[in-house]
Amino acid sequence: MKSEENLKRPVGILQLEINSEDIFDRSKISFILFSRVEGKFYYRLERDELLNICFYHSSPGTDTRVSSVNIEPLTGNDKINCTISWHPDSISLKIEGQNPKLLKQSTGIISDKKFRVDTDGNLVQIGDVGVRTMNVNIVENRKRTLQPTAIDAWNNTIEGINILISGESNNPETAHIYDVVNTNFIIVMLVTGFETYCKKRFIELEEEGIIVSIDKLFYEFISNRERDNGAVERIKTEASAKGISLLKKLIEENRIDFQNYERCKDAYNKGYNIVFGKSLNLKNTLLEQIQTNIKYRHKIVHVSAIDVILDRNKGLVFANKDYAQKAIAAFT
Repeated sequence: MKSEENLKRPVGILQLEINSEDIFDRSKISFILFSRVEGKFYYRLERDELLNICFYHSSPGTDTRVSSVNIEPLTGNDKINCTISWHPDSISLKIEGQNPKLLKQSTGIISDKKFRVDTDGNLVQIGDVGVRTMNVNIVENRKRTLQPTAIDAWNNTIEGINILISGESNNPETAHIYDVVNTNFIIVMLVTGFETYCKKRFIELEEEGIIVSIDKLFYEFISNRERDNGAVERIKTEASAKGISLLKKLIEENRIDFQNYERCKDAYNKGYNIVFGKSLNLKNTLLEQIQTNIKYRHKIVHVSAIDVILDRNKGLVFANKDYAQKAIAAFT
C-alpha cells in the first residue's frame, strides 16, 4: 500500500495489491476488500456478487461516488493491483492483472448507496443500489449525529421547489413529500410575515403619535463599545441629515432582529412599554406556539425544506396539513 497519507486529502492516489483466493469465487456474494475513514472522508473497495470491484469515495462536498470494474476477464490471476484516485471533480478505479495481463479502468458516478461519517466518527450507510433516500437525519439521545451536508441541503431545497411547482399533491409517489414541503413553506411564510408585521407596526406606532423611549432602545440595541465610540451621536446626525426619526434610523441600520422573538419582545417593551401577552391580551400558549414556529422556520431554512419531522423533543411533530392549519391559527 502506497501513499496512504493521501487519504487525508481531497485529492490523491492510492495503490493496493490484493491477494485473495475468494476474489473470483462466485459463491461469495459480496465482501469488503478495503475500508477506511479519515476525518469526514471515507474510502471503500468492495467486491459484489457480479464480480465487480467497486470503489466508493465519500466526502461532505462531493456526495458518495462509485467506480466499478468487472474482474471476470482477470480470472486466473493470483493477485491483482488496484489504483484508486479521487478529486472533487471525479474518481477512478484502475485494475491490472499479470496472468492474464490485462488492464481495466472506469470513472465514477453518483452512488445510490451512500456513506457518511457522523459527528462521533461512526460510519453510516444510507440507502442502497436502487434505493433513493432524501434528507436523512439521525438523532441519538436528543443529539443530532447526522444531518444533510451543504450540497444535500441545497439539493433538497431545489427538490422541494420542484415539487411545489409540479403541484402533484394527488400523485401517490409525491403526495406525502408535497404536503411536507407545502407545510414547511407555509411556516416560513408565516414567520416572515410576522417579522414584516412587527417591523412595520413598530414604526407605525411612532407615526401614530405614541411616544417612543429612544434612549432605552439605544441602550438595549447599541453595545457599550459602540456608544463609547460615538454611535448614538452618529445616528442622531445622520437621522437629522436625512430628515427621518431616530427610530427609523435605528431600524434602517437593522439593529433590531424582529424575527428573533426575544429581541422583538424587548424592542416593544423598551420602546413602547408593551409587554407581549399582557399588553396584547394574548395567552401564553399562543405566544409559545409563535416562538415554536419561529424555531421551526430556522430549522427549515438552515437545515432542510423537506424535513418530515419538525420537532423530535415534543413527542415527534410532523410537517403535514394538520400542523400547517395549527400554525396558521397561531399567527392569525
